Amino acid sequence: QHSHLSQTIHPDIITLTNVLSTLSPNNPNSDTVFAQAVSRGIVLKHNYLDSSHEVDLSGMSRSVARCAVRYVLNNLRKDLVHDGCGVTFITGVGGGGRWDPRRRGRKEEEEEEEE
Repeated sequence: QHSHLSQTIHPDIITLTNVLSTLSPNNPNSDTVFAQAVSRGIVLKHNYLDSSHEVDLSGMSRSVARCAVRYVLNNLRKDLVHDGCGVTFITGVGGGGRWDPRRRGRKEEEEEEEE
């Protein structure tokens, strides 16, 4: 039954955003959902910049970016990378918007509601 569903349902970044926004930030299922989205090529396929240690989060919603950071850090830890290189996360408001510290987090929530 599940194999039939996987062939007919094609989740996208909007589906991922909605699912992760619905789950609480500390829900362990959010990391599982995110890992499945990576394996399906929904997210993090073109977000690496110069290397796998530079990740662009600027176009992601807060819930997706939170999972992306955990995913990257967990993979670095699992790979036991001890070569002295750091990891860089590129952040920003994206879409030409201006960051306003008084509205921190509100822009992402409004964008998620619009989708």
